Amino acid sequence: MARYPRHIDIHAELVGGKVNFSMEEDSKPVGKKNGVECLVFDKTEKGMKKDDVHEVHFQLRTKKGCDIAFTKNTRNAMWVEKVDSIPNPCPCPDECDPDPDFYVEDVNEAQKRITVINKNMEIGYYAFRLNFVPEGSDDIVAGDHYISYDPITQNQNGGILIGIDNG
Repeated sequence: MARYPRHIDIHAELVGGKVNFSMEEDSKPVGKKNGVECLVFDKTEKGMKKDDVHEVHFQLRTKKGCDIAFTKNTRNAMWVEKVDSIPNPCPCPDECDPDPDFYVEDVNEAQKRITVINKNMEIGYYAFRLNFVPEGSDDIVAGDHYISYDPITQNQNGGILIGIDNG
């Protein structure tokens, strides 16, 4: 299984007491589908095999005064749920368990970058929610809420199947 890295910048800015988010890949804004930012994953585009995975590095980039970080809790750094269409409500912890095909593998020590694995095994949309905490916090305490960002992904395929014996 090979890993194909992608680097996504998450920009966060405090405006009027609310955090506004946006995504960029290769210094370009991420495209939208039905008004929602949407990352597209396509294994055939890179000649990936069926068991290869997308290794996504979400790097948090904050503007002055926006003092947030990813939660250190890998289970809560990102919530994911397969959905039929977009837009669709963001997943909540009560509604979804960690997805075996799209999950957080690591939160770096500074809590500014997470590594996410997307196996992209089947066509479909995945609503996902990235969760942040005030900088200096490992996680939230009971009764508090995460600062959340709610984009979506579109998995386009499961890669190339390579057979043996004229397959």
